[in-house]
Amino acid sequence: MNVGLVIAGSLCLVLAGGHTFVGRLVLDRLPRDLHPTRFGDGALTRGAVVFTWHALSVMLTTTGAVLIALARGEHAHDRGEVVFLVGAAYAAATVLLAWRSRRRPSDLLRTPVWCSRSSSPSCAG
Repeated sequence: MNVGLVIAGSLCLVLAGGHTFVGRLVLDRLPRDLHPTRFGDGALTRGAVVFTWHALSVMLTTTGAVLIALARGEHAHDRGEVVFLVGAAYAAATVLLAWRSRRRPSDLLRTPVWCSRSSSPSCAG
């Protein structure tokens, strides 16, 4: 048992819990109608902020779980749970993205990158 990895994993889990708790306070106060940006309207910007906040919490939780799993010091062929945890993190991020875009599925097709309307006909505004 590697104590350093257990401590690091535990700290990641505490950080994920704090990040989620603070996120509930901050995101609930975020205005529903943000000003439009170059990336899209205010709803798209708000959705990106909320998704990014929750995705980071998911990844922090997964990192903590993986570090604690690696702390056991077993052989590589016995670490199938680590691969499962990483896959579960990406699956959770995908489910989170699908849930956040359930009202406007067309947002999944829009790339949130800046483009000049005069240089590209595909920039809808």
